[in-house]
Amino acid sequence: MTDARRRRNKARRASLLRTVRRMDIGPDAWFVVLAGAAAHDRPGGPAPERAAETGRLRLPGLHSRAVPVTLPAPDGATGYAGVALLRLHDTAENAGTAFLDTLTVHPAHRGRGAG
Repeated sequence: MTDARRRRNKARRASLLRTVRRMDIGPDAWFVVLAGAAAHDRPGGPAPERAAETGRLRLPGLHSRAVPVTLPAPDGATGYAGVALLRLHDTAENAGTAFLDTLTVHPAHRGRGAG
């Protein structure tokens, strides 16, 4: 692959990543999924902290941004069946790189194709 083609591909990937918009996420509903999964998966273990999780959703990272993804609860119920946090890098050299920071399905929705 030529250098010019690599630069075009890198610019194209960076452009695609900039088009991903931040969703309006309910931090309380997000936290319910994480707390429910933590209590189910690690009984007696440390619970997630609401302020820390809200901060991960709201505060930008250095040279990256978090893109929350949610799976709505089925049958019109409120809240989320599952949540994921994808971290996209803003620097040109890492524009094609992403990191899946969180992928959690609420225990009540597991085994039903929600994760």
